[in-house]
Amino acid sequence: MISMFQTWRWKLRAAQQACEQGRLDEALDKLQADDLRQFQPAQPLIELLAAKLQRRALLRLASADPAAAWRDLRLACGLVGETAEVMDTRRLLVAGELDAAKQFLAGGQSTPARLVLERLVDQRAATTEVRGWLEVVQHCESSRQLLARGKFAEAEAAWIAASALQPEASFLTTRQATVTAEAEAGRKLTDQLQEAARAGDWGDVRTFADDVLKLAPACDWARELRRRAWAHMAPRTELDRRRPRLDATQSWRPSTIRLPDRGTSDHDHAEQPGAAPRLLLWVDGVGGYLVCLGESVSLGQAASPGSVDVPILGDLSRQHAMVRRDGENYLVVPRQPVRVRGQLVGQPTLLRDGDELSLGEQVRVRFRQPHVLSASARLEWVSRHRSQPSADGVILMAESLVLGPDAQNHIVCRHWSHDVVLYRRDGQLFCRSSESLEVDGRWSQGEAALESTSRIAGRNFAISLETV
Repeated sequence: MISMFQTWRWKLRAAQQACEQGRLDEALDKLQADDLRQFQPAQPLIELLAAKLQRRALLRLASADPAAAWRDLRLACGLVGETAEVMDTRRLLVAGELDAAKQFLAGGQSTPARLVLERLVDQRAATTEVRGWLEVVQHCESSRQLLARGKFAEAEAAWIAASALQPEASFLTTRQATVTAEAEAGRKLTDQLQEAARAGDWGDVRTFADDVLKLAPACDWARELRRRAWAHMAPRTELDRRRPRLDATQSWRPSTIRLPDRGTSDHDHAEQPGAAPRLLLWVDGVGGYLVCLGESVSLGQAASPGSVDVPILGDLSRQHAMVRRDGENYLVVPRQPVRVRGQLVGQPTLLRDGDELSLGEQVRVRFRQPHVLSASARLEWVSRHRSQPSADGVILMAESLVLGPDAQNHIVCRHWSHDVVLYRRDGQLFCRSSESLEVDGRWSQGEAALESTSRIAGRNFAISLETV
């Protein structure tokens, strides 16, 4: 009995030393492993350890580690129960998290704000104020999504509802004025676009559709009208002349995206600029990208539609240069003056990640191949020139295209929580994600085939496709 008595006292002393020296997890492990809590002399240590865990929880919250802060509070509560001190610490954590959510929202970051508030719900710490702010965030996110889809009146109404829930929040009122102005501009552009479509003025249709899509990148009907405008303005081939063109009132069904034959040589495509399929990929809150699916991509002046894969609004030749994929590498093939890293090149030249290309005297683009596991590449605008149709960048897609928050992704979407991958398989384009996806109104687990006008949506993102 004396030996057993001395053993638990020795273990208790070791746990106490760990606690006094700040090794709180070790002290807790010793208490639990040796079941020391059953002994009365352990009670002061238990109370001391719970108090230190609560203090550490507040420090971790201040250090932007809220998950660890809530873990410490749960451990403290497990030691001493729902004491007054534990409840006070809980209130401080809730207040700190709520302030962080408001700061995110004031900075226009509704998704991080929602995640903070949902974490409070998960911790069973959702006060009336927390639930009220969560409702505000839901209205704000709804407004953003509605605005992106071209539903301007509904977007304005959603933000007015958010402001009404928290009238003392000045940043909500300020943002409401901005949304109201954007909605008014969107309604005006919508009226102009519809009038141009009814009149069959396809030049104005293209212009107004571009303007609408700058405000509402996921507006399906504006994107469809722009596609029809491009179709009407394109030169007609003999085959085209046998087919009636659609007017603004006719229906149109999306078709499956047919990818180029991987057996077609680069030289075959070099003789047929603009022949390989291309897509416009719109990412809500990020921008639009021209996705080229061929292994050889021609760059030149935006003269007549379809004459070049990447039509650039600049002082260039119609067929100025070509970027050709060779296995994992890319070559630039000059036809007119091209400089790589400042040096004039006269023959196919290997491109490296980060190389700047100068086309002619003024047009400059940067070549990026950021993802080590994918041969796809990206062309970024360095000069103020843009492609036609307008895009924030050009994707040279090999087998896969990765979108997500990491800097090495082909399209960086900083506020996303996970990656989304577009990839080729059996001559068709697919997408996959670690979370469920909604593709064209149908939910799928992890993978789905894409159509030429598919819309992909997840918990905090939306992507729209459009053929060119």
